Amino acid sequence: MPSEFIIEGLKELGALGNNYLGARELMRDLLFRASNKFIGQASSVSKKKYLSGGSDDVLSVRTGRLRSSITPGVRQDGEDIIISLGTGVPYGPIHEYGGAILRGGKVVGQMPERSFLRRALEDTIEPFKEDIFTLMLGAARGGFKRG
Repeated sequence: MPSEFIIEGLKELGALGNNYLGARELMRDLLFRASNKFIGQASSVSKKKYLSGGSDDVLSVRTGRLRSSITPGVRQDGEDIIISLGTGVPYGPIHEYGGAILRGGKVVGQMPERSFLRRALEDTIEPFKEDIFTLMLGAARGGFKRG
């Protein structure tokens, strides 16, 4: 007499697998949105707090070129989300990091470091971390309820 096996729950297992595949897309979308929110806030802080003058460690605006050149970015590269904040203005790095001022190949002074990008990122990273934590916690709770 041959053995018989009854396998139950295949439909539920298939649904769980589909939920997992959908959850990956949902998480990627939520992380992408949170990343856009974060870099938008960092860009705003950079322009308003660090490129508007007012103290010695903040750049004073002369033409507004540096401030208007601040470019936030979020893009996907395979499974990775790449977040960037930068400027294409040639004198941006000397203000961000400080360093020797050269004219005609000679050092004529020293530019103090007055970070306007890194400090903006530091100012806005904690709310971003909280957003990510909330997303992950919500996803875990939702998964446990469905699974």
